[in-house]
Amino acid sequence: MGFWNTWKAVMFEPMKFFEKMPKKVSISDASKYYLKIHAILLGVLAVVGLFLVAVFSTIFGFFGIEGLAVGGAFFGIYALVILIGFPVLLLLSWAFMFVSAGVLHVFAMVFGSKEKYTESVKIVSYSTTPNLLAFIPFINYIVGVYSIVLQVMGTHKRHKLSIGKSVAVVLIPFGIYWALAMMIYIPLIIFSSFA
Repeated sequence: MGFWNTWKAVMFEPMKFFEKMPKKVSISDASKYYLKIHAILLGVLAVVGLFLVAVFSTIFGFFGIEGLAVGGAFFGIYALVILIGFPVLLLLSWAFMFVSAGVLHVFAMVFGSKEKYTESVKIVSYSTTPNLLAFIPFINYIVGVYSIVLQVMGTHKRHKLSIGKSVAVVLIPFGIYWALAMMIYIPLIIFSSFA
């Protein structure tokens, strides 16, 4: 199945996709798919960002030669950041995929799964399919929720757990993450108000 056919199958028939996915789909296959999704997303974000920076650089040009110099410098710096940041962000997100799969796998095992780590990598990788639309304002919130729903569906089909257990496997780590984030964020807000 090609990239776009896979994308359509995950987006519009996820239960069937996760159920029919052959065991022979490897970590390498899932990783390539994940990297393609995120390379396209980062590429679109980079182009949109460059366009916006070009517009603001042009606006700076209306303020004379100094404004044009500032706008041009800002555009050049942003382009350099994208050239360096694109591969770094892609590699970091790829590494995070494996960490997320590890967390999902541990919780799946706690809830009774006997499947291998490879299945968790597939679930996390293919559940990021909606991220291709994450650059669209307001749609990005729906994308985040749908990705979680896809993880639940994938966990249900690939780890052979009930829907209830699959929801727990996916949502408990999110709850722990948010609790830890709040334990860090709230004291920072409180102590920054004293500064």
